[in-house]
Amino acid sequence: LARKDVINNKGPDARILELAAYFTHCDLQPKHLHLTLKSAMNAFAKVNNFGYAAEFGRRLIDLNPPQSFIEHTQKVFSLIDKRGRSNPVNVNYDSRNPFLLCGHTLTPIYQGSNLVRCPYCNTAYKPEFNTKLCNICTLSEIGKSCSGIQLENTETKRKAQK
Repeated sequence: LARKDVINNKGPDARILELAAYFTHCDLQPKHLHLTLKSAMNAFAKVNNFGYAAEFGRRLIDLNPPQSFIEHTQKVFSLIDKRGRSNPVNVNYDSRNPFLLCGHTLTPIYQGSNLVRCPYCNTAYKPEFNTKLCNICTLSEIGKSCSGIQLENTETKRKAQK
C-alpha cells in the first residue's frame, strides 16, 4: 500500500524501487512471490537498473514460475544483455544482507543493527521509535517489556498443593 501511495503522489523513483524490492522478501505463497518478483524486475528495468532487474529475474526463474513468466523474463534478460548491468538509480537495498523492515519507515534494519520490537505483534522498529505507539497493531508501546497473559491451570495447582 505504501508503494501505491508513493506512485500516486509521484514520489521519487528510488523509493518506489526500494518498496518493490523489499516486498520480494516477504514470506508469500509461491504464486504471489512470482508476481512480486516480476513486478520488481519490471520496475527496475523501466528505470534502467538492469543489475537489480537481472537479480529479480534470476530469483523468479529459480522458483519455476509459469511459462509466460519465463518467456517475459527471458525478454528482459535479452534487453539486459544489450544494455549492460548498470544501476544508475541508487536504492537503499542490499539483497545479500538479511534485513527486517522498520514498521514505521518501511526501511531495512540490516542484521546486526539495533532494533526495538512491539511486545504485542513483534514488529521490528528502528531505535528512534522506542516508546512510541506501534502503528501496526496500535495496541502497545514499542520497546516495552511485558510478560503477557499468564494462564494457570487450577487443576495442576491443586494437585501440587496436595
